[in-house]
Order: sequence, then structure tokens, then C-alpha cells
Amino acid sequence: MENKVDVKVLMVPEDALTDQRLDVLNTDLSVRLYPWNTLGDLNFLAGAAPAEVTTTLDLHGDPTTWPFDSYTTEAISADVLVGAGAEREFHPARVEVEAAIQGWDISSAAVPLRNILPGAPPPGAWIDIALVMWVVVALVAAMVTYVVAWLRQVD
Repeated sequence: MENKVDVKVLMVPEDALTDQRLDVLNTDLSVRLYPWNTLGDLNFLAGAAPAEVTTTLDLHGDPTTWPFDSYTTEAISADVLVGAGAEREFHPARVEVEAAIQGWDISSAAVPLRNILPGAPPPGAWIDIALVMWVVVALVAAMVTYVVAWLRQVD
């Protein structure tokens, strides 16, 4: 199974690269993310306002260890390429990453509960920890109580 995470990229250009009156780019820009992402270079054209772009990065982790799974990615960095064609130049960029893991393994009992919540949170969201884990703990406690009561009655 390929583990992936959606990453939102918002390029905030320095003032020299924008038309302050119209709040648009005055030159073509590209953002090159490392490690490789599904869209390759993220292009922002002159005359357009920079918008948020969503791309996908690979993750390393094992979803079969849910709910104790964890995921990592290589160090994330970026370069900004200013200009077009052969005249493009690299500029260093500050990287801020916002990502959300959508989750893979869920309890089927939580699906109806999750779907009635506002915004329908994705599988693997906080509802899995806040509700599903406590339901599992309650079921285990009930089973232990039942077994203890049964053992006392048998004796």
C-alpha cells in the first residue's frame, strides 16, 4: 500500500515579484518541492494572484499498526524559480507545510457516527481516538466484568 499525504502549498512572493497595485505576480514563478511530489514544479504565472496548490508527497509508515501508527517523510525543502525558460534563476524559499493524513484503517461502527458530524471528518480523524478507542475500552471492560461475574457464579 502506498502511503501518501496531501500537502497544501501557498507561495507568498517577496514584494519585488508582485505588482502591488493589482496584487498579482509580475513574473513567472515556479516552486520546486523536495522530496518529489506528484505535480512536479508548481507554476504560478505572471499576471495571476498566487493561489494555494495541493500536491501529494510520499510517506513512510505502517497503517497496519493502527491506532499506534506514525508516519514520516524526507526533509521537506523548496526552491523558487523566478522567470521563464532558460533565464530562470533559483531563489531560496521559506517552507511552511500543512498536511493532513486521511487515515486508512477504521472501525466500521464509527462510520455512521463520523458521517453525521459537521464537515464529515475523514477516516483516521480525531473521532477515531475520541470515540472508537473508548468504545473498544468499554467493550473490553464489559467483557471482563461478565467473565468475572460468571466465574463467581460458577464457584
